[in-house]
Amino acid sequence: MFVESLILLLFEFECIQGVLDVTTTEVADHIVGGIMACDETRFDAIIENRIPLVLSVGALDMVNFGARDTIPLAFAERNIHVHNEQVSISKVFT
Repeated sequence: MFVESLILLLFEFECIQGVLDVTTTEVADHIVGGIMACDETRFDAIIENRIPLVLSVGALDMVNFGARDTIPLAFAERNIHVHNEQVSISKVFT
């Protein structure tokens, strides 16, 4: 919450001239139920403050789940990368 508040202040005082967003994996997590999801307000501050934005779809094809045994059945047969004991990563699309 602190980081979001700080970013909003930086927008308000016009300290940020533009945003380069190259990894949007939390958007995929939001759509398919991953553990590192954003919410519907992900781009609101940028849009509301009319901040120039360069947006890439980097990492939109990946979703972050918890430990290997927590992966939903719909993803269980896909290639899973176990990042560590708490995070497993799966492709969104087959």
